[in-house]
Amino acid sequence: RGVWLQEYRELKLLPYSVKDRQEPNILGRQKVRIVTIIDPPFVMYNEKRRNSPNNDRFQGYLVDLIEEIAKRLNFEYELYESPDGNYGSKDFMTNEWNGMIKELINGEAAMCLGAISITSEREQVVDFTKPYKQKKFNLLMRKPKKKSSIFQFLWPLSTHVWLLTVSSMVVVGFLLFLMDHFSPNSNNPDMGRFTLKESIWFIYGSLVGVGTEMVPRTISGRLLSGAWWFVGLILVSSYTANLAAFLTVTKIETPIKSVADLARQTKIKYGTVKNTYAHTMFRASQVDIFKKMWTSMDKIHPDSMVDNFSVAIQKVKTEDYAFIWDQPINDYIALHDCETIAIGDPFDEKGYGIGVPIGASYRDQITMVILSLGEEGFMTTLKEKWWSGGKCEGFKETGTSSTKELQLDNVAGVFVVVAMAALLALIACFIEYLWLTTKKKKKKIMTYGEISTRAVVNVSAVLSTINTFRCDIKHAIYLQSRTVNADREKDRSNVPLRNCLFTSDQQDFVRKESRL
Repeated sequence: RGVWLQEYRELKLLPYSVKDRQEPNILGRQKVRIVTIIDPPFVMYNEKRRNSPNNDRFQGYLVDLIEEIAKRLNFEYELYESPDGNYGSKDFMTNEWNGMIKELINGEAAMCLGAISITSEREQVVDFTKPYKQKKFNLLMRKPKKKSSIFQFLWPLSTHVWLLTVSSMVVVGFLLFLMDHFSPNSNNPDMGRFTLKESIWFIYGSLVGVGTEMVPRTISGRLLSGAWWFVGLILVSSYTANLAAFLTVTKIETPIKSVADLARQTKIKYGTVKNTYAHTMFRASQVDIFKKMWTSMDKIHPDSMVDNFSVAIQKVKTEDYAFIWDQPINDYIALHDCETIAIGDPFDEKGYGIGVPIGASYRDQITMVILSLGEEGFMTTLKEKWWSGGKCEGFKETGTSSTKELQLDNVAGVFVVVAMAALLALIACFIEYLWLTTKKKKKKIMTYGEISTRAVVNVSAVLSTINTFRCDIKHAIYLQSRTVNADREKDRSNVPLRNCLFTSDQQDFVRKESRL
């Protein structure tokens, strides 16, 4: 009873012959041996019953699954660990297999139960059921410290956005001051004047929503203010929404966010478990990034390849080390070990299956049960049981907070709007200035007060001119009569001149003549 393997040119004995496909109840004839490997949460030790000789010394996702399959197919089983602790890989020097695959080939086990990937290489020597779960690779790393700061309120916006906002406040405030200064309508004393200080204060008050006492009355000022209010609405709304997210979601910064980041740097070592599918995938891959990573793992840092999963976890927690492993397992570890974190976009999708010897008739029976359990929701129940409720649940999905600060690209549009509005306001201010100045030149409108003041000034000027002319005449007469005797001349000289207003020169002349 066996199968001829052309690749090895030998006959491998099987625990059940191909003719047994005609026996529908073959699993119920005897207790079957199932080889397994410790892989949290698929198969783990039950610490309370670890020394028990029965199957209850194990627990996990696959333990629950095989228990349900055994009930439906009515068979008994015995779980035992793989002697060498490996999944199963081929030695290219000797063409010999190890791990659980070796147990199946040698007929020591009827099934292999573990987080073992279905690959073409393994399919050449054993059979697999339909996948009971899909998996990809991701990274397990030591969790960095939480980022915190007393200036956490600045995090919602990037540095460039903050600088651009402050600069825009100054520029828009200065433009508002210029428009108010040059606009003819701003000369009205009842409207108030926007000094540079008041203009910047008005722009700041509009942004934070406190308001100011004065508001622009000119067309250009209102255009600019309306655009700035729109910018303030967008910025304040975005800031408020992002701030709430930053204050409620823990922000963790990790230097590595993907496999590409890992390949580009040299500070953090990375590796996987030897003699596994992950090890084989990197070694045989023709993808440039994976070839580069394999060179680093195999040649530059050969110590990055570990012998088993436990060693890898210890290495992650004590060194700058990224462990490349199955995403379901890494997520589970990150759920329960708060010193670790699972990060990176998953890659290289494969399926997990239950392995059986080639030609085993019960493979199809197990496959049908797995499909039925999936349709009934049993597989979903198992997932919720083993991948939820961890004490580190808040950090199991990603290495960084999903909330990101707003970059310049996110809000550049609102600053373009205010720039266009500023240009339009300048044009409106120029047109307003030309229109009003031209209108005043054509028709000068005077108030009653201005007319009264101008009339008084004109009348005063006329009266002053008449008085000056009268005094000049009296002064001429005085000069002609100065040859008269001194006593008489003195008496007469005061008569015509006593009501005249003389200049300083005229007064000096009169005093000299009087002494004569």
